[in-house]
Amino acid sequence: MMSARHFLHRGSSAIAVALLASCGGGGSSPASAPVAAPTPPAPVTPTPPATSAVIMWTAATAVTGDTPIARGVSPTNDGGFYVVGSFRGAMPLLIDGQTVSSAGQEDIFVARISATGGTVWLRRFGGTAGDFAFDVDSDAAGNAYVAGRAAGIVTFGATTIDAGDGDAVLFKVSPVGDVLWVRQTTGPGGSAGNEVATDAAGNAAMVGPAAGPLDLGGGVTTGGPAAGTTDPFVAYYGPDGTPKWARLLVGSDPGSSTTEAARGVTIAPSGKVIMTGPFTGTLAVPGGPTLSSGGASNTDCYLIGFLASGTLDFARSLGGSGSVCRGVGGDTAGGAIVGGTFVGTIFTGANQLVSAGGADIFVVSFAADGAIRWTRRIGGTGGEEGAEVQMLGDDAFVFGNIVGAATVSGGTAVTSVGSRDNVLVRFANDGSVRAQLTSGGAGDDIAFALVVQPDATFAVVGTYSPPSIGFGTVTLSANSQSSFIGLGR
Repeated sequence: MMSARHFLHRGSSAIAVALLASCGGGGSSPASAPVAAPTPPAPVTPTPPATSAVIMWTAATAVTGDTPIARGVSPTNDGGFYVVGSFRGAMPLLIDGQTVSSAGQEDIFVARISATGGTVWLRRFGGTAGDFAFDVDSDAAGNAYVAGRAAGIVTFGATTIDAGDGDAVLFKVSPVGDVLWVRQTTGPGGSAGNEVATDAAGNAAMVGPAAGPLDLGGGVTTGGPAAGTTDPFVAYYGPDGTPKWARLLVGSDPGSSTTEAARGVTIAPSGKVIMTGPFTGTLAVPGGPTLSSGGASNTDCYLIGFLASGTLDFARSLGGSGSVCRGVGGDTAGGAIVGGTFVGTIFTGANQLVSAGGADIFVVSFAADGAIRWTRRIGGTGGEEGAEVQMLGDDAFVFGNIVGAATVSGGTAVTSVGSRDNVLVRFANDGSVRAQLTSGGAGDDIAFALVVQPDATFAVVGTYSPPSIGFGTVTLSANSQSSFIGLGR
């Protein structure tokens, strides 16, 4: 999503209005609408060809109910996937025959999905205020770490918290669906957990927006200016939920609406925490430089790396115009791959990209020393959105939205069926396109997240509108806004 993030003070009940327009996904959240009772399709698993030189869809499952939004996905340790998101209370959430009901406004759902698209279990968390899950990641033992935002009194397993008008939350869920621990960030303003990344041992890095300094507990705080405009934060936790360190990046964007945001985070194979997002004006990095976007009205991207100890490793801006970074991944050589959107130009010299009209998707590969290895563009005259980045070794899978006809640098031109369709591109370490895939329907389809398993099977999640969305030979129908879980290999 490309809208600005901003919060009101904790005493205001309007704290969630701007937050939810910008958290946890590559596109804009669809508008609410009266919900008719849908007839959800069962998971469909077509038989794929015995051999294939390209990636392909293998199954798809619908998530139906009152405006369900599937925002995050991560792998289980048996070839399946965790899917998280939110839904509202007019009717139960339904995934493959399993249902849960909301306690009032938006509630969090966490589902474990099998490798063939069936639901293993489904859990709900939430109180009478609005509660949201924006992202999930998992460790080698198969535990899920869910990042989001809670408000009011909310119970997670055996733990009840008071999140006031809105705190960032991170909670750990076992492979059988039990909550192992929950942590919240507190402060004079609101906060939310937009993205989370874990390593194999279960260390977790959460990023998001905060309206003022944060207290993680255990003596770990961010410092920073008093509550007001919103700035990006990163918080690092041990496997048992112990807060280790946290940092607040302070931007200069004035007024009640800010464009500083935390949109992507990864823990690289080296253990380095790398975060990215957009900013306007200047951005002060704790222990490091003050980055410039190239003008008080220009939006650029930052890319910042911290060692596992919390020590700053590097901080740089990308030098674009109207650029919004969304996804980041780390490769085995210590480099980083970043995805996002831009308008006009981004990068210089042989690496320069020029948008075809509106916003286009860019993908850039950085070496460990910060030098650009290659850049790629996905886009046309419509407005593209995204892009999520997930790594498989040194290959980068990029997931986003296209509008109308779009070119893929080094790949095949694609065209959306409806207003927005999903595109998935696998780039090799040298920037060449290994494979690409699309999904979509006549309505509006929004890409939120993807994950790739070690065996190259993958899952994507997002939302779609009536009448249907297609994943190869699999079609999911809908009577109202629904969410999809698409599986492939």
